[in-house]
Amino acid sequence: MRALLAGAAVALVLALSASARAPVPAAVVAAGGDLVVRGVHVTQGPAVDGAPDWSPDRRRIAFARQARGQRGSALMVVRRDGGGLQALTSGSRVDTQPAWSPDGERIAYASAPIAGGSFDIRVTGPRGGRSRVLVGGPGEEVAPSWSANGRRLRFVRVTPAGAEVR
Repeated sequence: MRALLAGAAVALVLALSASARAPVPAAVVAAGGDLVVRGVHVTQGPAVDGAPDWSPDRRRIAFARQARGQRGSALMVVRRDGGGLQALTSGSRVDTQPAWSPDGERIAYASAPIAGGSFDIRVTGPRGGRSRVLVGGPGEEVAPSWSANGRRLRFVRVTPAGAEVR
């Protein structure tokens, strides 16, 4: 479970417009370590970027960034034009699989310590700052997903007995 970003060649997220004012829907593709929207590299460089998720207004993308040669990964946010790159977490843990809340005020994600331990679900704001653990336990809690009203969070719990959606 530790290598959620390593070796990930292509991930695809389809964005569907939630309002008439939101930008035209587009797919964001993680390819070759960069994020690409409509053929334009939104991110590029030596880091490996993946696990993208559009903000509800489709103006920003949250994603996980793993610096080459590093074991940890940080959550980042970038505007759809590639500007305004901002780190939400430090990269001192393995932070991945961001999921925006429907109101755009929270981002849930899977997080684990680099030196062992299991993935928990944490939440932070769209500008970073302090995060808090929402779900933790003896298994690996991964793949967070908000309900339509933002009041509930679904995730997958993986234990030696198997996996279940919670």
